Amino acid sequence: PTRQEETALFLSTMETPQALRPDVAIATSGTQHLSGRALSVRVTDDTVTDADVWIYDETTRVAVVGDLVTLPAPFFETACPAGWQAALDAVWATPFTLAVPGHGAPMTREAFNTYRRAFAAFRACVGSDRTPASCAADWTRGVDSLLATDGERKQATGYAAYYVEFLRTNGGASPDCASAAAGVVTE
Repeated sequence: PTRQEETALFLSTMETPQALRPDVAIATSGTQHLSGRALSVRVTDDTVTDADVWIYDETTRVAVVGDLVTLPAPFFETACPAGWQAALDAVWATPFTLAVPGHGAPMTREAFNTYRRAFAAFRACVGSDRTPASCAADWTRGVDSLLATDGERKQATGYAAYYVEFLRTNGGASPDCASAAAGVVTE
């Protein structure tokens, strides 16, 4: 029933794509005011997509990072991994205490760093001659503490193995990645 409901919602959304367009387009980083609260809105280039937005609330020390963190694995279909890593590092340099990801439960600072380190290691593995299976196993071990079930661990491993091949086939980044420095880390 849950999958049927999610599928119906997805199909409904695709029938009205104008509903996905932003009410307020954000093109540059800066302070935005929402309900009287000043929020630091950060625009990234060449990350998960051409441009992604994450928000930091200095008062609560909460970082809303959206799709910069996706579990059980990062989704690279439109991604520039080098820019994505830089964005994760920029979030890390911010004194947040709680991060709210696009996929997964809210995270402590330590949990976010677990994801960030696993992401960097995964990029390095993609740039190596190691097998997709070994890179995928490393990814899953790296984020194990962030995964709640054996089903999520199985998904993490499957997605990661797929994305090793995807990234290697496409020169280390999505074909949609416009950045010249988008590639993988080489050892």
